[in-house]
Amino acid sequence: GILTVWFCNLWVAIVLIGLHTYVNSMFFLIRIKEILLQVQSAATALKEAITQQRDALIATDFRLLPNGRSLEYFPLVPDLNAKVLAFLNPSRRAITEICQIPNFFLKLTRQHSSLEHLLSKELKPIMSTSQMAYMQDFLPATKTLIELRNGLEHGVTTSRKLHIQNFSHTPNNQVRGPIWFLDGDEAQDIQLHAERVPEFLLCLAEAMFVACADATRREWPPLQLITVKTIDEQCPIRYQLVLDHSCLKFPDSQPSNP
Repeated sequence: GILTVWFCNLWVAIVLIGLHTYVNSMFFLIRIKEILLQVQSAATALKEAITQQRDALIATDFRLLPNGRSLEYFPLVPDLNAKVLAFLNPSRRAITEICQIPNFFLKLTRQHSSLEHLLSKELKPIMSTSQMAYMQDFLPATKTLIELRNGLEHGVTTSRKLHIQNFSHTPNNQVRGPIWFLDGDEAQDIQLHAERVPEFLLCLAEAMFVACADATRREWPPLQLITVKTIDEQCPIRYQLVLDHSCLKFPDSQPSNP
């Protein structure tokens, strides 16, 4: 991840953003890493709890009770609401902390916990069109995560409450896994979100750091950040710093005297 890149490319990082920013940002990135690990741990616990119940049902081969109307074993995740909250809370904290990354590169008017406000009020003037478009792609999922957490943690006061359903029977006599939905939205699979959110937040953190570093880097030497097409699983570096040859100027070659 981005920490691996920054540790392994010390001098490159210092050239890119300066020693002071490098040192301060490293400590902050470690804090973000700890929160992301909390998200990953909670997501894993949630997925395993759902999988355990699903496997227990499959192990019974969907046998029915003697009355022929009910399953011999019906899955149920214990304390599902608590497990979901344990997953959504650090996810929300991760978004808040990621929104603080630009503070190490820019003097902002205030601290932001909203990615939308951060992009529109602070970063738009300094980012290129392509950088801004890339960061804005994270907005819909980020907004949804915040609404999910608020809908559960502040269900009494928020305008859209989060509803959570455990395993349930469907009208076509199938068993549906745990779902959640906000008022007015369609139901979504909880396990699917638990699988995708940790990677999404990691990508958001890396994108924010790289975009800010690239937007505020020194003019010399002329460098550019590019995405790595083939990622090594042992050292998952996603971005590479290379010399921007298009900005280099060379003297015209002179014909040698005979």
